[in-house]
Amino acid sequence: MVLSLICADGRKFSKLVDEVDLYPGSGEINFTIQNIPDVIDTIKKQYTDAQSVDELDGLSVWYKTYWFNLRASKTEPLLRLNVEADTKDILNKKQKN
Repeated sequence: MVLSLICADGRKFSKLVDEVDLYPGSGEINFTIQNIPDVIDTIKKQYTDAQSVDELDGLSVWYKTYWFNLRASKTEPLLRLNVEADTKDILNKKQKN
């Protein structure tokens, strides 16, 4: 379906994705941490006021205007953070927290 869409539209796939990629994102931010489960648990305790929290793939936390996912790498000793927000301003503020 994607190939058919690209052929019919004539634009690059990245341009098509840009139209539906509505929320600014941080991309993957990596941290080298020794005791990842303890760090995730500590962070989870700081976000008890979130609209939603799940631990399906690491720790995902949702608020009205932004969300983030924090998870351990499966191949490296890294903690990976991804943040998305409604606006770039909100994203920049949350990345600094």
